[in-house]
Amino acid sequence: LSVSINSDAAETTSTAVTLSLSAIDDTGVVGYYASNSSSEPAINAAEWVTFTATDIYTDDVSHDLETGDGTKTVYVWYKDAAGNLSAGDSDTIDLMIAPINLSVSINSDAAETTSTAVTLSLSASDDTGVVGYYASNNNTEPAIDDIGWQTFSATANYTADVSHDLESGDGTKTVYVWYKDAAGSLSASDSDTITLDTTGGIIITW
Repeated sequence: LSVSINSDAAETTSTAVTLSLSAIDDTGVVGYYASNSSSEPAINAAEWVTFTATDIYTDDVSHDLETGDGTKTVYVWYKDAAGNLSAGDSDTIDLMIAPINLSVSINSDAAETTSTAVTLSLSASDDTGVVGYYASNNNTEPAIDDIGWQTFSATANYTADVSHDLESGDGTKTVYVWYKDAAGSLSASDSDTITLDTTGGIIITW
């Protein structure tokens, strides 16, 4: 008996995985049962996936892990043409789903500003809880423990308006924001742009 998740990968960022299965039986393997629970199935349970009897069974099949970051175990049983149920085999993988539904807007999506001091409207969601954001004027991804992180109590749906300083010098400015969750997963970045015009559009002539 054998089962491996995503070719024995240590981690995954998706609940949708591929199980590589194999089993051997003289009377023919006729089905497998994959579960996120260690409870042994009944031989006639509806969740069995059945097929034509084969002495040597191998296949790659789709499976959905339980939601929520952390170590996930998948258990698999096989049955043969004589109605015998195998012992269970299992494999584990770490599910690390980063925060999603990311959003950042500068000064409520204003096109321009006359000040480097702006307000960022932030939002993100995560099953294990968003616990921090990192706002930057450059697109270099921060380390998960970088000193620039602003942290807070875990919340499944995070929204806030926060202060931020743009780089000085008139022109188009971009702010990049990352989020992290309670399991230590780092999101992709989201960004917004605004034009900084400290002269306020006034042309001074002498």
